Amino acid sequence: MTTTFESREQGFEKKFVYDKEKDFTIAAKANYLLGLWAAEKLDLDKEQAVDYAKSLVEEGVEDEDMERVKSRILKDLVEKEFEVESLDLDAKLQKFIELAQQEQ
Repeated sequence: MTTTFESREQGFEKKFVYDKEKDFTIAAKANYLLGLWAAEKLDLDKEQAVDYAKSLVEEGVEDEDMERVKSRILKDLVEKEFEVESLDLDAKLQKFIELAQQEQ
């Protein structure tokens, strides 16, 4: 038999897990959308764009603050001589995070 304290603790643990899963889903969706945006700038075809976006989602799993993802996109865009500032990329990412949150 569980006590009130144990039930409450279990409730907090479940909420923590739920919140983490939700944050992960939002970050993954935002990385995917950012990847599709960057793929368009890189002039990738549809299949390449999807693959590129998926690879960014995988990188984002390994790096929760998304710095690796942003660095890769900046590097890829610079290689294709597409001008983009880090702050512009941050703004675009924030837009996609908000969009992913709305879809939750």
